[in-house]
Amino acid sequence: MTAALQLDSTATTIATRLFGTLEITPDDVLRFAGGLPGFPQAERFVVLTTPAPALRWLQSADLPELAFLLVDYGTATGTEIAAGEEAYAIVTLPGQDRQTTANLRAPVLIDRAVGSGEQVILTDSSHGTAEPLDLDALLGAAEPAA
Repeated sequence: MTAALQLDSTATTIATRLFGTLEITPDDVLRFAGGLPGFPQAERFVVLTTPAPALRWLQSADLPELAFLLVDYGTATGTEIAAGEEAYAIVTLPGQDRQTTANLRAPVLIDRAVGSGEQVILTDSSHGTAEPLDLDALLGAAEPAA
């Protein structure tokens, strides 16, 4: 395995599978101590914006083939997230006989002030790991009104 992250004095280059080569600053890299569940070797990630305000990509800087689509947790649950806090749910994209879902039981929390993130499991949540998500509605929100 080759390292996906090549450090330079001022820039970082990540050769990704989905987004090609990304050049980011070291400040853009978030550390997930111990990785994400199922991916312990992926500890460094960057958050990429999308045209849809509620969607982001979480791209691994350690494994260039690993990227997760995220939905804003407040948007997905209809709850208010405190200003300055970032919480997302990992999206499972549709496939044959499968709809788009979001894991609302294990949100991804990001603290940009310290450059870290973690996925937490909410043991007392009424939300599930595969809650239906209307991805078309979120993508439609990215298009300007006519």
